[in-house]
Amino acid sequence: MEDAELFVLIAALDALVRKGSIRRAAASLKVSKATVSRHIQELEDRLGMRLLERTTRRHSLTPEGQLLLERFEGLRTSWQALLEDLNQQHVDIRGTIRITAPHAVLEQWLTPLLVRFTALYPKVKFTLIPTDSVLDMLEHHLDLALRIGWSDDTVYRPKTLTTTDEILVATPTLAKRWDGTPQGLQTLPWVSHGIVTPTNHPLTIHDPHQNPHTIQPQHITEVLASSTYLSLLKHGMGVGFVPKLLIQPAIDAGHLTPLPFSWRKAVVFLVLPSEQTPARVQTLVDFIAQAFHNNTINRTPEHTHPVSQKQDSQS
Repeated sequence: MEDAELFVLIAALDALVRKGSIRRAAASLKVSKATVSRHIQELEDRLGMRLLERTTRRHSLTPEGQLLLERFEGLRTSWQALLEDLNQQHVDIRGTIRITAPHAVLEQWLTPLLVRFTALYPKVKFTLIPTDSVLDMLEHHLDLALRIGWSDDTVYRPKTLTTTDEILVATPTLAKRWDGTPQGLQTLPWVSHGIVTPTNHPLTIHDPHQNPHTIQPQHITEVLASSTYLSLLKHGMGVGFVPKLLIQPAIDAGHLTPLPFSWRKAVVFLVLPSEQTPARVQTLVDFIAQAFHNNTINRTPEHTHPVSQKQDSQS
């Protein structure tokens, strides 16, 4: 006999004892009186013993029936406790979230965001997978990916957070070597992020008036790690294109200077592996979306407040 089927049959006997009549038992179970009687009879037949003494006026449990319902009450209590634990876990927001992001995005954006998030939800733990490669969500058992580039994923669910221009930057010292012309950029040393910003072919860039200019950089240092890419730019290894939102702190600090050319727009987006999102993951998604919506991705934990509602910042 299947456990679930046995549970249904015992529930009929339990309802009869608790309610005192087949009519009231049937009403509590939302079934017919005949169904209650049939379930009890089937239970006795399958167990091979009498569980209920029947008279014209009342029903009473046999010793076997009494023992069965005592043990059944323990099972029902355990089941209710399990449901309460699941509900409490949903409310409390707990568990582990596996996240992937490019090295630079993880260091500059995701790290401070997660510090603030755990200040609000201390029962959430994280497994972080920094990589500039695009990992398969299911193969690597990922709950969330934060990416920057182009949201062309048709398999999983991308959620756009914002868009930003990819701008050309250089150290102040290196910027002084530039003659101010588009062609003069070709004589400067360049740093290329091999996955995102390859420069081994002509680039069409745009000036502040959106006029296109085609250039071919000559002196190129290529790197595959985004964090190393940003470090090389800050140390004057060359000029390079970077999403403005990602590099703005270095510009504000005076480490880099924007040159008046842009390349293209980059999309900052989250990727979820399925429509069924656990509460802890959805809470983090809403938290990150709110931070980008309010432009508070670098705010410290003491200024953080719980997410009160979902922010729809898809563009």
